[in-house]
Amino acid sequence: MTASAILLDHFPTNSKTLIKTKLSIITVIATIVCTGLSAQAAESELARKQEMIGFLAAGQCIVNTGMATQGTVDGWADQYINEDPDRKPAYQWATTSSNGKAAVQATVPFLTPDCGGVSISDEQFARVMMPYFK
Repeated sequence: MTASAILLDHFPTNSKTLIKTKLSIITVIATIVCTGLSAQAAESELARKQEMIGFLAAGQCIVNTGMATQGTVDGWADQYINEDPDRKPAYQWATTSSNGKAAVQATVPFLTPDCGGVSISDEQFARVMMPYFK
């Protein structure tokens, strides 16, 4: 059983579909952010930071739109880090450093209303994000 299945077991059946959808959206956003900023940095520290920014921004968007509570999103973050402990340094950077927190906040306005994508081109998005990674 995967960690997401364990997490979903705590929710009513009709909520499971929504949560599975939101988990996949978060993964897509993380991939878009990572690809848009540095396709050549696969699995590097920078790529993990970029992926984490996308993950956290999508989670914040989901909370802002009322699709899930902060507690639920925090649980997804715990699950996400537990699935790959190499993500922990990126998570700590994104949640404790001024650049990391600013990058998450700067990302949220560029997400689509359903939190399922970025509303600007990858190139434009990369320009917005790059100052936070210097």
